[in-house]
Amino acid sequence: MTFTVLFLHLFLLAALPFVTRAEPHNVTVDDWDPSITWSGSWSQTLPGFGKPFNGTYRTAKDDPEAYAEFKFTGTAVYFVGARWPYVVSTRLTLDPDSSDARPLLLKLEDYTTKTVDENFGLAMVLASATNLENKEHTVRVDVGTNETYAVFDAFLYTTLESSDVAAASSSSVPAFTALQEPEILAQVPSAQPTPTPVSAASKKPLNLAVIFGPICAVVALFLLACGYFVWRFKKRTGTKNPRDDLYSKDVEKEKESERHSSSTVYEIDLPTGKH
Repeated sequence: MTFTVLFLHLFLLAALPFVTRAEPHNVTVDDWDPSITWSGSWSQTLPGFGKPFNGTYRTAKDDPEAYAEFKFTGTAVYFVGARWPYVVSTRLTLDPDSSDARPLLLKLEDYTTKTVDENFGLAMVLASATNLENKEHTVRVDVGTNETYAVFDAFLYTTLESSDVAAASSSSVPAFTALQEPEILAQVPSAQPTPTPVSAASKKPLNLAVIFGPICAVVALFLLACGYFVWRFKKRTGTKNPRDDLYSKDVEKEKESERHSSSTVYEIDLPTGKH
């Protein structure tokens, strides 16, 4: 296996966690959210009665012109609020500018839950609109006709990742529907691919593979590269250069010639003198 092939394998291993199909997730729009447009007379209610979502909610009273709106892009939206021991209602409309918009007057009375019950005044999911077309939608909260109150506690909407958009289904007439029984957030049933709504305080589980996968791949790639360069270095140092061989041979011949010259015995004929 060549170094290039190994590099491509490790690159794909590092990229794998990022191409894994992501799941839909929920976004919270609380009454403090800056994306909300407020019109008319709305009162910020401080913590007191019940257990509203994140501790606060807003109400409009005796103001038929009051409304609150926000926009979202997704396939489902859920109204979160509390029920009351006296006459309270609020009107919810999805895409109010649409010709087929169907406002829902949601009754919030609850005369059966005792004040000592843990669910008394607890903010729960009371209405939902699911299987929506994955496009921008508008939610409007206002005072219903001949009604007194409008209550804005919180909404949750489901948004999709780009890889999920193609598989999203949609209903022909999107509208809010009241749940027969209020549902605590962690128990809300929902159609696929919409997951159960989660509170704003909840965090998405940490995917260790996304963190350690690329790190391990980079470390392995680094070690592989080091091994490759060490192997190349040893291979180069272990190979003799042909010029070095020729030079060595010349040096050896010269030394051999010197040995022969130093060991040669010359005989010199000296002239014979006359006595």
